Amino acid sequence: MKFLKIIKSSILCLRFPFLYPRNRFSDLHYTNWKMFNFVGNWKSQSYDIIWFQPTTEKKGWPIITQRINDFREYTIFVKDNKVSIRSNKKIIWEKPFSYFGEGEIKGITKNDDNKLCLVVSEDFKRNEHNQWLVTIIHSKWLYRICNIVDWIHEHPVQWLHFIPTFTELDAMEPGWRKAFGIKMCKEIKTALKKNNYLRKYRITQIKEKYGSLRWYDAGAPEEVYKIITKYEQISAKTCIICGKPAEYISKGWISPYCGNCIGNRNYTKIGEKGYDEMV
Repeated sequence: MKFLKIIKSSILCLRFPFLYPRNRFSDLHYTNWKMFNFVGNWKSQSYDIIWFQPTTEKKGWPIITQRINDFREYTIFVKDNKVSIRSNKKIIWEKPFSYFGEGEIKGITKNDDNKLCLVVSEDFKRNEHNQWLVTIIHSKWLYRICNIVDWIHEHPVQWLHFIPTFTELDAMEPGWRKAFGIKMCKEIKTALKKNNYLRKYRITQIKEKYGSLRWYDAGAPEEVYKIITKYEQISAKTCIICGKPAEYISKGWISPYCGNCIGNRNYTKIGEKGYDEMV
């Protein structure tokens, strides 16, 4: 059965590339969490990342202190048309204003989330090729090891685990999957190909919420969202177990059911008084 499941999942992923399961944050198919956590400890020892954001809404200061990882402290200051970072009374990073963009940098501050912000002039033009991230390396050899392990995890490890044992569509309720799962995927694929977006499209989550389908992604053409909305509405009147037209909606945990699948659940008949308030 497991072998047949792998074959079926592989065929579905070949037909609909967006069904290939990926981590919503890393975009990787397989994550070795032991390796991930182990290297994470090394990364916190080998380097820090300081992220700047631009703002024109707050008053800035010429100097500010930022603590990272609870045990390393940096002093960031704006002076002589430069942004500098100091640690243990030593300047470890320094760049001119032009590194960030064209215009004046008036000072530095923190936003409501305690993130560092450079206070810039209204006419400041940001350098779009610069992500405003500063990497402070404390141990070069450990930093290199982390990069090597990351490469192994992102390439050879992925090659070894590239065959899917499930698809994103498995997260859809069985009744909906049976009733319109493949049809919905076909329509989405057609819309994506039409907009040259098939290989870019990423599903982030498929689930049931308040008795209807929820299909989340990382961005798509407007035509795709119209298809998703259509099937979200259809799902609300489709049995969540068998896929037949739903006659009832359960109370408490709201889900649509047909007459055969409602069982002993408390329910309201679809279309009766009170139904609209539930959905």
